[in-house]
Amino acid sequence: MTFRHPFRCLLGLMGPLGLLRPDLRRLCLQVGLMAIPLAILLVIGIYFLRQDKLLVQSEARQQAQDLARNSTVIWSSIITNFPPASSFTNANPWNSNEVYFAVDQTNQIIFPPPLHLFRAGDNPKFSLDPGLSNLWVEAEAAEFLQHDFSRASQLWNDLSRSAVSPAVKAIAAYNFALLLERSGRTNDADSLLKELSHAPIAYRLETGLPIAPMAALKRLSHSNPTNTLALALRLVYEPTEFSGFLLDQLPAGTPELLSVRLIWSQHQLARLLQTSFAKSTNLLLDHEGVRWCLFPSGQNIFGRTSQGVETLLRNGLSSLSVPSYLTLMLYRRDHLLYSSQAEGHGELMASASTSPFSQDRIQVLLSNPNLLFARQRQRAAWIASLLAFSTVIALLGIVHTSLSHWKQQRLNRMKSNFVSSVTHELRAPLASMRLMSESLQNGRIRDSEKQSEYFSYLVQECRRLSSLVENVLSFSRIEQNKRVYEFEPADLQMVIASAINTMLPFATERTVQLLFSPHEKGLTINGDGLALQQALVNLLDNAIKHSSPGTSVQISCKSSKDKVTIEVADTGPGIPVRERERIFDLFYRLGSELRRDTQGVGIGLSIVRHVVQAHNGTIEVDSTPGKGARFIITILRR
Repeated sequence: MTFRHPFRCLLGLMGPLGLLRPDLRRLCLQVGLMAIPLAILLVIGIYFLRQDKLLVQSEARQQAQDLARNSTVIWSSIITNFPPASSFTNANPWNSNEVYFAVDQTNQIIFPPPLHLFRAGDNPKFSLDPGLSNLWVEAEAAEFLQHDFSRASQLWNDLSRSAVSPAVKAIAAYNFALLLERSGRTNDADSLLKELSHAPIAYRLETGLPIAPMAALKRLSHSNPTNTLALALRLVYEPTEFSGFLLDQLPAGTPELLSVRLIWSQHQLARLLQTSFAKSTNLLLDHEGVRWCLFPSGQNIFGRTSQGVETLLRNGLSSLSVPSYLTLMLYRRDHLLYSSQAEGHGELMASASTSPFSQDRIQVLLSNPNLLFARQRQRAAWIASLLAFSTVIALLGIVHTSLSHWKQQRLNRMKSNFVSSVTHELRAPLASMRLMSESLQNGRIRDSEKQSEYFSYLVQECRRLSSLVENVLSFSRIEQNKRVYEFEPADLQMVIASAINTMLPFATERTVQLLFSPHEKGLTINGDGLALQQALVNLLDNAIKHSSPGTSVQISCKSSKDKVTIEVADTGPGIPVRERERIFDLFYRLGSELRRDTQGVGIGLSIVRHVVQAHNGTIEVDSTPGKGARFIITILRR
């Protein structure tokens, strides 16, 4: 095998393809050159679509792992950095709508603030020296037994001045203020009560009631200006067993006071829960339908509700961006404490245990895969559309190439037949003309009538050859778009008469009559008379050739307001329905090229249609097989 022609070698190696005809081989190569890149494009497109989906899944998994790791760090920081005990003193460190508590290592409550309980031994009256004790007894006797309020006021005043204990001074001053109020000295009483309202909460009356809030309440009963909110907060954050009772004595007041009362209720509930849970080693407990989480932190233990834990984590995770297609969930053992979304179902993407409690576990789920793959599906739709569009275009190209190939093959065959027909049409008359001319030249024909017949035949053949050559030239000009029409007023009946005169010798030879029914009035249109005559000559030529001897061809002309109609009808074999549109195609002729009785080259009707369309007209065929054909030319007047 020689390699001087690599392309031929490639064709030889391609097996059966090399056995095809050259034209089919070229077609297969063209189709293959379009189909192979398309197949490669489809394979690559499908591969990248799959890789794009895998990449989206990988990115989502990596994002979930980062989210789980960062959430673990935040949660560990939250539960190991609770506020110190000092921050629980005068303000609520978390949301006031939540119940929580904290105890120290000895199970002593840190928050809410422990109650300052009053015990019988705490009465300062029992720790006075005999002199002050007698003074106390005398003051009580003067006030409650003798009802000598003036002397009782003097005794309480003396006791408040001479007593060493601040608690005793405060009790005596409070009793003295009450007696001043009774005696009508309200201003002096209010001044003393105002001073006592700032006394330490540990200073109690003999009944155990704290002096400071009692003094403030007394001032409120006289409508004196008092910071009610400050008093309420002091009762809550310096609580005694009487704080609840004293809070109830405060007026309804503002929404702030209602909030303080709510905080007091929460503190009381937290103190109750702390009693049950402070010593527990279980980090997740249920009490009366409420789930509690315990967090040992340093020397203290903190307890929070699951709602509080959710609030903590939500606030802590505010710095993180949780995609809407992922769900972050916090579990303690198998109990869900927090979920970033209501629906917590989906594929597990990442999981991490928190430190220092292995009971806490963070999971990240793919809860909305449709949302995750939304943009990927959009890209896939675009890519699929492009692939489909490319496929359609490629298939259209393949179909167009195949149709063009077969059309070209058909045109080549028709052109080959055309050349053969033209050659045949020229050869036969030229041979006859040559024989007749040689006979006349050599003097073989001496009869004058015979000579005249020969001359007439020579003229007729020359006219026919001229018509054939004119058709071929017209076809060439039409193919090259060089056919020029000269429009001018033309007498249509004269054009028809000229065409009939041209074809009359041929019709006489075939013993076919040409019958013309002229219009009553002359018909003048704006057109190219020579081109119209050529079209009619071709129609008459076809009609005469397809008509049997002894028959006739009918030519008629009709006119209306806006159009002119020319009809040419013969009595030939007619045209089948399936052939009526094809007869106007170039080189198309009815029947087989080897079994055709009529002469022609297959361009006459194509020229007729081109001329009619150039005159803004139409040509139609009405034919019944076996009963002839009728060609109808319609030309608009405008």
